[in-house]
Amino acid sequence: MLKRALLGLCLIISFQLIVLAQNSNNQNAQLAQPTSAQKTEQAPNNSQTPNNQSANTQQSSSNSQLEKFVKLDDVGVLRLMYPKQALTYKTPEENPDEPPIHEQRYQVGDVATHKIAVLNRTIGKFTQSETLEMLAMIGVEAGTDSTATIPTGIYAVLFKMDDAGTPQLIARSTSLYQKLQPFTNKIWQPALAVDVDFDKKDDLIMLQGDSKITGTYSIYHWDIGKKDFTLISDHPILSLLSFYANLNAAAQLGLEGEQAPGVAKLNLAYEKLSPKMQSLQSVDSLKRRLKEMKSLEVSNVKVMIKSETSALVRIQYRMIDIDGLSHPYEGDYQIKRLSGDQWQLDTERLKTITLPR
Repeated sequence: MLKRALLGLCLIISFQLIVLAQNSNNQNAQLAQPTSAQKTEQAPNNSQTPNNQSANTQQSSSNSQLEKFVKLDDVGVLRLMYPKQALTYKTPEENPDEPPIHEQRYQVGDVATHKIAVLNRTIGKFTQSETLEMLAMIGVEAGTDSTATIPTGIYAVLFKMDDAGTPQLIARSTSLYQKLQPFTNKIWQPALAVDVDFDKKDDLIMLQGDSKITGTYSIYHWDIGKKDFTLISDHPILSLLSFYANLNAAAQLGLEGEQAPGVAKLNLAYEKLSPKMQSLQSVDSLKRRLKEMKSLEVSNVKVMIKSETSALVRIQYRMIDIDGLSHPYEGDYQIKRLSGDQWQLDTERLKTITLPR
């Protein structure tokens, strides 16, 4: 129950931050609401512009959708893959030789070794720009169940909620399926949902690696024709995400001593910088910044159009020091439009890319 409450709280906070960002132009009007006494002295004004009415309706609808996702428990999500099988909650049995158990695992049918769990969830507007949807990563460990219809692996299911609060499957992604043992130190999970191609729909940034050293980021775009996520193999922020991922790995591996294991990752991070950026810092300066840190986490990515020819990528991240304290930072990187859908990220790599439509 605690995990569900925490999940609900995190989803509410994340959504509220999104709503605040999307409605920043209306904040002053909201803060200037009259008090009860003032209202009695003012003539009533019930008129609203169509834009305000539309924004209020959309916000109310989004809040209602979010509430339905928050109330949905793990069994409700698992039923998208296991509509008829008996699911029995298994009390966690911690093993010091295995990673800590964070998810709620369920036994499928009568086979004790057949276990499933919701590993991660994220909310976004992936297939359209009006309605919230949830992507859930589901781990399946078939074990010795010879009748298992779903093989061992990590699956991604995308779904929406109907008016009654019942999940409705949109797709079980083939692109995001991984033939991995789900309950190990391997990581395959959504990191962020953000619009990277300016179509007002969220794209999916996935994180892959293991629990000790965060590995690589990849970006997926919803393909309407294929009705599945499609890999975006060339986008400016991939270089930025790779830079921060290598910095994180360097901090986690350690940078003490000339033969420190994190030095190779630090060099890889430095190589991601353009000659201009390299001229402003050195490997040693990066090393000094990371010396007292044990990890670095990317917390948000924003891609904002400033004009028809210019856009801005803002990376928000936090560095965790050796005492476990979090230090938030952010970095801005310019993108310039060359022609059509071709953009170039000057400050990180000098390479032309084409954004998917």
